[in-house]
Amino acid sequence: MFNSVQKINASIQALLNPNAEKEIPIKPLLILVAAAITFIFIVLFLVSHKSDQIAQRQQTVLFENFLTSHIDATQETIDHLISLPGTMEALHDSLSPKELNSKITIRLADRLSTTDVFVTDGKGNVLLGDSSYTSIYPLDLKVLKPKIKSLIEQIEFSQSQNFSSDRIILNDLIYQVSLRRTQNNNQVRYLTVATPLANIFENRQRLPMKITITNGATSPKQSTHLFVLNIQDSTEETLGWISWQRNLPGHVAILHYLPIILSIALIMCCAAFFLWRQANNLSRNIIRSHEEASKRALHDPLTGLANRTLLKQQIEAAKSQVKRGKDGFALHLIDLDKFKVVNDSLGHPAGDELIRQAATRLKEACRASDTVARIGGDEFAVIQIEAQTTSTISRLARRINEQMSRAFSLNGNEVFVSASVGIAVDTNGHSNQEELMRRADIALYRAKEAGRNQYCFFEEEMDEELKRKHAIERDLRQALQKPAENGLRVVYQPQVSANGRHVRGMEALIRWSHPERGNVSPADFIPVAEETNLVVALDEFVMTEAFKTAVKWPEITMAVNVSAKELHLENYPSKVIALANDYHVRPDQIELEITESVLLEDSPQIARTLKVLKAAGFKIALDDFGTGYSSLSYLRRHQVDKLKIDQSFVASIGVRDDASAVVQAILSLGESLGLSVTAEGVETPAQRDSLRAQGCAYLQGYLFSRPLEKDDIASLLHKFKERNAQQRLKKIS
Repeated sequence: MFNSVQKINASIQALLNPNAEKEIPIKPLLILVAAAITFIFIVLFLVSHKSDQIAQRQQTVLFENFLTSHIDATQETIDHLISLPGTMEALHDSLSPKELNSKITIRLADRLSTTDVFVTDGKGNVLLGDSSYTSIYPLDLKVLKPKIKSLIEQIEFSQSQNFSSDRIILNDLIYQVSLRRTQNNNQVRYLTVATPLANIFENRQRLPMKITITNGATSPKQSTHLFVLNIQDSTEETLGWISWQRNLPGHVAILHYLPIILSIALIMCCAAFFLWRQANNLSRNIIRSHEEASKRALHDPLTGLANRTLLKQQIEAAKSQVKRGKDGFALHLIDLDKFKVVNDSLGHPAGDELIRQAATRLKEACRASDTVARIGGDEFAVIQIEAQTTSTISRLARRINEQMSRAFSLNGNEVFVSASVGIAVDTNGHSNQEELMRRADIALYRAKEAGRNQYCFFEEEMDEELKRKHAIERDLRQALQKPAENGLRVVYQPQVSANGRHVRGMEALIRWSHPERGNVSPADFIPVAEETNLVVALDEFVMTEAFKTAVKWPEITMAVNVSAKELHLENYPSKVIALANDYHVRPDQIELEITESVLLEDSPQIARTLKVLKAAGFKIALDDFGTGYSSLSYLRRHQVDKLKIDQSFVASIGVRDDASAVVQAILSLGESLGLSVTAEGVETPAQRDSLRAQGCAYLQGYLFSRPLEKDDIASLLHKFKERNAQQRLKKIS
């Protein structure tokens, strides 16, 4: 039974165990119920048996005491009867036996009912008898005389008592016989009183059982229904038996309550079966809920791929395999190129469908043993186990690039994207998980820098570069809090006319003289500022300084570079307009330079921002023109005022034959659209002459001046005025 309880406890624990079987075994539960019912029956049987034993002992003692007390009472009655004055004289002197018998019967009836009184002589003959008890007369004297004679002999043997009593059997009935010897006028008489024992127990309501008296001729058999008590005379001879039907309270109680017990047992079985069914249903529901919760917790809801949590678990599993002697593994981080463009242009449902299709292609490119995960947005990861060589890893990366380069069909539209892949390899299983993810992310960033649709392995030099960028970010953040103290300043490069006679405007440029690093190139810290959103604070600092300077020379144009992040801010136009009002700068004096990549985004927010700025009077210049993919529709839609030829085309003049053709095309485009054109990066007289010959009106570069501090602007303007004055004098002369 104890083992069954243990099994049930195990089953209950199994129910709460997420890894439990789908159904609870019924056998332990049924064994427990059967054991409980059996235990109840055993206890009831033992209690019943014990109760019956106690009842039998009590009944035996009760009969012995009852029988003894009634025999003693009969004896006392007889003694009292014989000792009554005048009794014997009445017997001796009576002339009418019938009258005598009547008197005796009446008197005895007051004392003890159903008692037979008769007188015998010394030879055992019945002299007088109660005529009302007819059963006496047909008695066999052959049986009666020896018994009475034996009683007489006992009286004669003990003269002091003159009394004897015994039990005899007459006609299969047990009698209690009492005899008293009297002597009158030398005549001996015996007064005899015989009481049937059956009459002693005639009042059966006093005992809860049926009484039978059996003679000594046949020995009754002990049975389960009768209990027998021997009746013996003074010589210990068995005269007969008193037997009674047993009163077995335990047995009766069991028979009485057995239907109830069986009903309870049946109910318990039904309840156990119901509980088992309910437990199984609950178990299945819990398991199903656990599986669903586990799937939700470990899998991406959009693609069904592993999520970041499961990816980390699989990385640990891959590390364990490597430690057990397996080949190393590679972690591929994949980022979809141009996903944001698709999401913005076709909507989020199309973006979600693109993610699902990309997930399917990734699974097709990988083996079944590899783990494919989506870790957020358009970023995926692949754990390539047993990556034996670099070529094996590269083949998978190339398959991923090829799969992602094929056209995606989104709502009837063909969309082309690509994927950049960063790879980190663990060959010994000792790499820290976070470090492995960081290395793969660094390699992914390098792949994007390399032109996208590339894969790149992590190298230690990349980590050094990243640490350098982090240091620049930290120092730049501190420098923006106190720019002057930390070496941040704004310089101004002039934009001059092609004939070199006058300064048309200035371009505000940021410079950083680090207290420890020295001069930090804008090519180093501006990309860091754009990646970390520090560019907003940096541009605000440059614009503030430029407005302060522009107000001093209202005759020249001040160009200020604007980042794409700022154009996405809704409050940017109001901030620029407020700043111009604060420093009393005319909006038409300010040129806001943006790059072609800004227009390529085709963002509604950027379009609204440029429209508000144009309406306020600010000019829009398109910087680095010719390096992007802008179309004429963009130029017209955003009402661009000026084009700036990228310095890469200017530097190629005289070096590449097609450079002059590109420059001429840009100049022609500007002329046809009525846009002003400025060439930047002019460093040689040959470049100046070529641009002037092609009709470029304004030039900017080191040939004319390096970027100046704001205090040097006045001298530069004065220098150009003197040069113009000298040239006029030459013409006059």
